[in-house]
Amino acid sequence: MVTSTKSIRKILKGSVYFLLVLLISVQFSCSSEDGEDGMDGLQGAQGEQGIAGADGADGTNGTDGADGQNGTNGTDGADGEDGTDGADGNANVRNFTFDASTWSGSIGELTITQLTSDVLANDAILTYLTNDDNFWFQVPCPVDSYEFDHAVFVTLSIGLIEFDFADAAGQNVFISAGDLTSGKVIIIEATSTTALKGTSTNKKEQVLNELIQAGVDVKDYKAVCDYYGIEY
Repeated sequence: MVTSTKSIRKILKGSVYFLLVLLISVQFSCSSEDGEDGMDGLQGAQGEQGIAGADGADGTNGTDGADGQNGTNGTDGADGEDGTDGADGNANVRNFTFDASTWSGSIGELTITQLTSDVLANDAILTYLTNDDNFWFQVPCPVDSYEFDHAVFVTLSIGLIEFDFADAAGQNVFISAGDLTSGKVIIIEATSTTALKGTSTNKKEQVLNELIQAGVDVKDYKAVCDYYGIEY
C-alpha cells in the first residue's frame, strides 16, 4: 500500500511538470510579433460584365431662374442718306383709256361719269383714238389725217362723248369693228389759281394756251403725258 502511494505521487509530480512546460510553450507561440508576409498570389481572370441596371426615374424639373436685367440700349446708328426725289405727280390731270375695237357704224359712244357739268364748263378735255396702239391721233380731226381714212367729229355732254365718222363732204361713213382699237381721254383741271391771260376768255382755254406756250403739241398724246408726268 505504501508503494502504491509513492507511485501515485511520482506520477502526479511528473504531470505537473509536463503541464508547466506545455503552458510555457503556448505562451511563447502566442507572441504579439507577426511573421513575415507571404508573396502575393497571381491575379485571377477578370469576371464577365454584369447586366446593366434599369434606368432610374427622371428627376423633378428644377425651378426656373429669375430673369436677368435688361441690357443697356445700343447707340443709335448714323442716319442714312436721303433718297432721290421721285418725279412730281399731277393730281389735277386724269387719263382714261377705253375700248373702241367693237365700234361699228357711223357713231361711237363712250359713257364717262367723270364728265360733269363743272368739268365741261371749266376743264380742258383732250380726246385721242388709235387703230394700232402705237400712234394716237387727236380728235376731232379732218379726213386722211394721221393715216385715218375718215373725219371724226366729237360731241361732249354730261356723262357722254359721241364720236361721229364722216367723209370729206361731211356725210356719214360707216366703220367696221376692228377699224379702231382704243381711245384716250385726258381731263386737265383748271384750278382756282389758273388766271386768264392774253386772249383767253375762260380757264379751259387758258390751260390749252399754257400748253402751247410751253411748246407742247396737244395733238401729240405722248408729249402731253410727258409734260404732266402721267403714264401713257
